[in-house]
Amino acid sequence: MQYLLLLLTVVLPLQEPELPVAGAIAGVVVNESRGDAPVANAEVALRVSVDGQFILAAETHTDERGQFRFDDIPADAEYLYLPGATWESIHYPGERIRLTAQHPTVSVTIPVRDTIQSPSPLRVRSHEIIIRNEDEAIRVTETMTIDNPVSATWVGKPSRPGGRARTLRLSIPGDFRRVTFQNEFFGKRFVLIDEELVTDVPWTPGQRELQFTYVLPAGGTEFTWNRPLDLPTDQLQLRVVHDGADRSAATNSVTASPPLTPTENDQDVAFTASGLNAGDVLQIQLGQRPFSLMSYARWIAVALLLVAVFITIFRQKKLRLSGSSP
Repeated sequence: MQYLLLLLTVVLPLQEPELPVAGAIAGVVVNESRGDAPVANAEVALRVSVDGQFILAAETHTDERGQFRFDDIPADAEYLYLPGATWESIHYPGERIRLTAQHPTVSVTIPVRDTIQSPSPLRVRSHEIIIRNEDEAIRVTETMTIDNPVSATWVGKPSRPGGRARTLRLSIPGDFRRVTFQNEFFGKRFVLIDEELVTDVPWTPGQRELQFTYVLPAGGTEFTWNRPLDLPTDQLQLRVVHDGADRSAATNSVTASPPLTPTENDQDVAFTASGLNAGDVLQIQLGQRPFSLMSYARWIAVALLLVAVFITIFRQKKLRLSGSSP
């Protein structure tokens, strides 16, 4: 572990000339899918924060009792450490640690889990959809609380040898202009394949929130939004917000299927549902969309220009005809 001291001394210059006290991080890797049984021969990595990024500082493997130890670590509160274990190709970060001269040694437990490839255990506990009916587009924001209720990590299975595993797909309309994820992590891990947003993110046990917004083109005065549900869904709330439109007229122009229960709301049109299945298709039909003069300003300007050109040509022709008369 001497090279770790050298790395931290070079990369993270100390404010004081003397080296810090040598500390240690020890611990055990346990498998929560098997009643916290010790995991032998698991890969364990120790990272240290440098300029806000965790870089690899040292690696080791657990012994037959699942134990590991990193020695000769600078015990200085300036350094933030992050141990983590890899099991069945999935990395599980542990807790972040600071060592001090008063407490130079820390013992940690890093839990890992078995993996499952099929079938998917994921389900949506709550799904909120807000459809904003704007002048020139339809803006949809979806917030999903996704739960993995089993004790193993869901990793999926590639559809073909050497292919990419899919743990979740988002079946949003394929003609979306752009999509933005609230969490940068998900934004980097979703890709567009065959007009579907898919990810291979491993889903550990527990709940995660996934929120994203996409924009759809909306030409004309009517619009239909279709959205197949990706997972079994316990609770669904859907709201349609009309910007710049008369609400009484807009309310009468919204129809939903499968039949959703309308709820009282003074600001928008809202529906709720429960116990929906994966594959159920939500459909919202928007009629009497707000008319925006700005949406047609370009075409109006072109039409006025053509009229002006026609009038000018007509006048010039009339002047030439009157000038040639005897």
